[in-house]
Amino acid sequence: MLEAFGPERLMFGSDWPVSTLAASYGEVCDMYRELTADLSDAERQAVFQGTAQRVYDLA
Repeated sequence: MLEAFGPERLMFGSDWPVSTLAASYGEVCDMYRELTADLSDAERQAVFQGTAQRVYDLA
């Protein structure tokens, strides 16, 4: 998904709670951390916070 859409269009937790059918919350968090390890700080911030803030117009 990162390659197809980029970090500015991805949002951590957008698959919740479906993701817990395959793994625990901790495992899901670990997987996201691993998959985003090569991203810049700004790109990781987009995935874990910025995209949601922008999409949902949060402060």
